[in-house]
Amino acid sequence: MAAAFAALGLWTASAQAAGTFHPRVGGALGLLPSVAAQDIATGAPIDAVYHGGPVMSGGVTLHTIFWAPTGYTFDSGYEALIKKFVTDSAADSGGTANMYSVLTQYGQQTGPDTATAGSYSMSYSAGTDSMDVTTPYPPVADQCSSPNGVTTCVTDAQIQAEIDAVAPSNERGLNNIWFVVLPPNVDECITAGVCGSNAFAGYHSLMDLAGGLTIYSVIINPLIEVVLGPGQDPQGDPNAEASADTIAHETTEAITDPEGTGWMDPNGFEVGDKCEFGPQVGTPLGNASDGSPFDELINSDQYLIQEMWSNADGGCVQRTTQTTSPLPLPQINLTQYGSTVTGDIGSTTSGVGVAVALYRADPQASTGVTQLALESASTDAGATGRSRWPRSPSATTAT
Repeated sequence: MAAAFAALGLWTASAQAAGTFHPRVGGALGLLPSVAAQDIATGAPIDAVYHGGPVMSGGVTLHTIFWAPTGYTFDSGYEALIKKFVTDSAADSGGTANMYSVLTQYGQQTGPDTATAGSYSMSYSAGTDSMDVTTPYPPVADQCSSPNGVTTCVTDAQIQAEIDAVAPSNERGLNNIWFVVLPPNVDECITAGVCGSNAFAGYHSLMDLAGGLTIYSVIINPLIEVVLGPGQDPQGDPNAEASADTIAHETTEAITDPEGTGWMDPNGFEVGDKCEFGPQVGTPLGNASDGSPFDELINSDQYLIQEMWSNADGGCVQRTTQTTSPLPLPQINLTQYGSTVTGDIGSTTSGVGVAVALYRADPQASTGVTQLALESASTDAGATGRSRWPRSPSATTAT
C-alpha cells in the first residue's frame, strides 16, 4: 500500500512538472477536465490495477446537495434533470445495459485467498436523498480567489464543512456518496489556482470530520465557463447533461476508488479518467427528438455519457457483460532489514520464482523512478500454499 502511494506521488510530481493533465490534486481524486478548457485526461490503454484498499461494493446510496443561498439560483430545469439522471442510474442497478456495468469487475481483496466482487448497486430517492441548502457562503474575506474573476468562490475545505453540517452521521461511510452541486457564478478551488473555472468540471474525495468517514463529490456548473450549444443534449438541456456526464464519471470512480487506494492505472488514472477523450461517448444508439445522438438508455431515458474502462474488455466500453477480475491477487510481504520475504500465492506449487525490485524517485527520469536493484530467488511452497523466500545478497540478478 505504501509503495503504491509512493509511486503515485512520484507520478503526480512528474506530471505537474511536465505541464500535463493530472487527475489528482491534493486530496481530490478523479478530476474531470474543465468543460471549456478541453484538457484531455487520457490514461494509457493499460489495465486499472488494484492497490489493496476498499471499494464501495456493499450497495451505495447517492445523495445530492444543491447549495444555493439566497440570491443564487440554478438555471431552469437543471436541478430536475440532475435528479432524473441519478434516479435513472439507481433504477437500472444490477443491469448490463449501460456504462455502470463495468463496476462488477472492480472488487476488493478480503484475505490472502478471498475477494469480494464489485457491484452495480445504487439507490436514490429525489424526495429523501436530495436537499436544497441555503446556508450562506463563507464571507468574501474567507473565500478563495477565482482565477477567472468569479465573484463567489468556495474552497474544498468549505465544501467539506457544509457536508458535515447537513449530512446525517448515519448516512456516511462506504455506503454513501454525497454530491455537492453548485449554481452558476460560483467557483470552487481545491488548491490555489486549481479551480472549477480553469481546471476541472468535478472530482471526488473523502473526509473524516465530526460526522465520520464521508465520500463526496463536487459538481461544477458548466455555465461558470461556457454556454453550451445544442447537438449533444438528447434530453434538451446541454448544461444539465454536461453535469450528468460529470456525475456518471465521479460515481464510477468513487465506487471503484473511494479512498485513493482502490483501482487506478500506474499513472493514477481511474476507471472514468481512462476514457475521457474529450469525451469518448461510444457508438450512438440513435438520435433524440432534437436530433442529438444518444449512446445510453438508462431506465429507458436517452443520455450521452462517456464510456468507462473495462479491464476484462481491454478498453473503454458503453456497456459490458464481462465480470472477470484478477482478485484475489498473490501476495508477498517485505519487512525492512528482514532476512525473508513471505507471501501467499494461493497454490501449493513448489519452486516458484519471485523477483524483488527496488525503485527510488528520480525526477529527471522519464518515468519518474529509477530502478536501483533487482534480485530473484525461488520459493518452496508448503502445504498451506504460504511460501517463504530467502533474500540473499548472492541471489542471481534477474535480467
